[in-house]
Amino acid sequence: ALPIWSDDENTTTLTAPEFPDFALKVQEAINSLGGSIFPKLNWSSPRDAYWIALNSSLKCKTLSDIFLLFKSSDFITHDFTQPFIHCSDDSPDPSIEFELVLRKWCELIPGAEFRCFVKENKLIGISQRDYTQYYDHICKQKEEICRCIQDFFRKNIQCKFLDEDFVFDVYRDSWGKIWLIDFNPFGEITDSLLFTWEELTLGNSLNNDSGCTEATDQDCPAFRYITSEDRKST
Repeated sequence: ALPIWSDDENTTTLTAPEFPDFALKVQEAINSLGGSIFPKLNWSSPRDAYWIALNSSLKCKTLSDIFLLFKSSDFITHDFTQPFIHCSDDSPDPSIEFELVLRKWCELIPGAEFRCFVKENKLIGISQRDYTQYYDHICKQKEEICRCIQDFFRKNIQCKFLDEDFVFDVYRDSWGKIWLIDFNPFGEITDSLLFTWEELTLGNSLNNDSGCTEATDQDCPAFRYITSEDRKST
């Protein structure tokens, strides 16, 4: 351990904590996943702390990389200190066993990621994940994208998740295959992107911007994306 502070008069030394067994297990896991990983806890990833990394990325190769992102992330701090602050039930907060989740690093195209909102086991909304950019292929393929995500939801997720209200993220590759990325809570702790939580909770007027060919289909989720005029689609 390296000294981080010492008192010259009393020669008292404080040392940084070390976890050699844990560090070894984490590094072995990273190596088994190809040497680069994406880290997260039970719920959140440190996506707000990418700026502090030398590569301005969430890609990690060592435990030190993970620690740097975690200690700089408000999302991770929230998970550790008040994960149930937005819960509405009156039951006491359950005890939590925190888990460090490591995922093999993959280079994803931001314009192919989508966030999906489910209420009462019904897919009610889909949003472009990277809402800061315009992607021409989304405008051109909106019906197909919406249909593929709906099919994936019905076959793999609907009525199979533990809750009936939740959010999930997917990736659509260049062959049109849908990949599940993550689940998130249905509530303000999760970024609603091109929706507002008020309209998602109330469900008002969401069908007005359906991504389906037949806009009158009540089963069609609202699909929102950035148009070439840099405004929300309607």
